[in-house]
Amino acid sequence: MNFIKNQFENNEKVWIAKHIKIKTGVDYYVSSNRFLLALGKKMKKSFKGELKTSRKLYGQSKTTSKKVYRVTVCFRLS
Repeated sequence: MNFIKNQFENNEKVWIAKHIKIKTGVDYYVSSNRFLLALGKKMKKSFKGELKTSRKLYGQSKTTSKKVYRVTVCFRLS
């Protein structure tokens, strides 16, 4: 968890919206999908574990008409 917090302290543009402690670990809600994917790759490099990513269509942007996705990154230590 300290590794994740340090990554957010180094980047001022991205923040943790909320975090929830659950039975199997911690859920972090992050403001940037791109940063979240990069963080997952960094965790995979630094620690041994399994990385799963998925995305779900959330809607469409009114201004740009692009599709907007919500990204989920699951990292489990082995």
